[in-house]
Amino acid sequence: MKSHSRIRNQRMLWGALAILCGCSSQRDSGALAQSDVLTPEVTPIAWLGGDSGIVYGRVDVIGKGLGDVLEVTCDSAGLYLTGGQASGRLWRSGTAICDALRTARAVSLSPTRDELVYANSNDAGVVFRLDLRTLQRVLVRRECLPTVGRPAWAPHGGQIALAANCAAEGGRSFLHIAARDGSGMTPVGTPRDSLPEGEPSWSPDGTRIAVTRGSRLWADSIVVVEVRSGKRRTLTSGFEPSWSPINDRIAYFRMDSSRNAVPSIRVIRADGTEDRELLAAPSNRGGTSGRAHGWPGGPLIWSPDEKRLAFSRGQSIWTIDLGSGRVDSVFHLQQWQRPKAAP
Repeated sequence: MKSHSRIRNQRMLWGALAILCGCSSQRDSGALAQSDVLTPEVTPIAWLGGDSGIVYGRVDVIGKGLGDVLEVTCDSAGLYLTGGQASGRLWRSGTAICDALRTARAVSLSPTRDELVYANSNDAGVVFRLDLRTLQRVLVRRECLPTVGRPAWAPHGGQIALAANCAAEGGRSFLHIAARDGSGMTPVGTPRDSLPEGEPSWSPDGTRIAVTRGSRLWADSIVVVEVRSGKRRTLTSGFEPSWSPINDRIAYFRMDSSRNAVPSIRVIRADGTEDRELLAAPSNRGGTSGRAHGWPGGPLIWSPDEKRLAFSRGQSIWTIDLGSGRVDSVFHLQQWQRPKAAP
C-alpha cells in the first residue's frame, strides 16, 4: 500500500536524505545523468477569485535508480497559476520559495495573498512567514513547536492556528492560536483524550476551527473546536479537513484500514448532516489502476463560489464539481516537462 501518511512526511524525508548523502538540495536539471528521472511534485495552495485560477506549488524530485537517494531540485520550483490562458504560468519564484516548498508538506497563503506561513519539517517544525513581495523569511515560532503540518491563517489574516505542544504532556500536540508574528500563543481549550490534533482549518467567520484528531489516518476523526470556549465536538471519521469559504461545509479525506486502502474525498455540513462521498477511492485491485495518476492528495482547496474542490493526484491538479460530481484534470506534468514561464 502506498500509505497516505507518507504524504504528510514526504518532504521531510527528502531533506533528510539529501543531508545524509551530502547532496545539494538544488541542482541544474540540465546536468542530470541519463538514468536520472525527474518527477514534478505539485500541491494546490489557494483558489483565487475570477479567472485567476488555482495557485499551486511545484518542486521536482530526482531519482537516480531503484532504491537510490532522492534529491529535490529548485530548477523549476515556485508558485504557479492555472486556469484560463494562464495554465502553468509562473507566479512567484526564488530560493526562499523553493526552500519553503521542499521543507513543508504544504504552505498557507494569507488572505491578502502576499505572505506564506509554513512549518519547516527539516527543522523540528519551526514556523516561518515568507513575504512574497520581498522574499524575506521571518521566524514566527521556535518554541512550542507544532507537529509536521500546515499552520492556517485566520480569515481576517491577523492570527494563525497551528498544532503545538506547549502545555501537553508527552509531546502531544493540540490546537493553539497565535498572532501572525507568533506572539500570544494560547491553547484552544484542552482535549480530553491523549490523541494529537493537527491540520487546522478555520470557519469563514473565524469562530470555529476544524482539526484532524489522531495519527493513524483510518482511525482519525474530524473535530470542530469552538475558538472562544475550546469546546470540542467530533464530527465524523476522516482527516485533513477544509472548511468552505462561505457556508458551513467541510471537505475531508477518509480511508479505511484495509491493506490496500486509498483515500476518498467527502463533504459534510458542520452540524454533522449531509455527509456524502464526492470521489470514491480508486480501486487498487491488481496494484496498478490507482497509480495512473496517483492517489488523491491534499490539501483540499475550495473554489471561491464553493462549487468545486481542487486536489492533487500525482503530477496533476484535479477539480471535482460538487453538483454534478464531474472530475477534471486541470493539467498534468510529465516527467522532464518544464512549465511555461510568464511572458
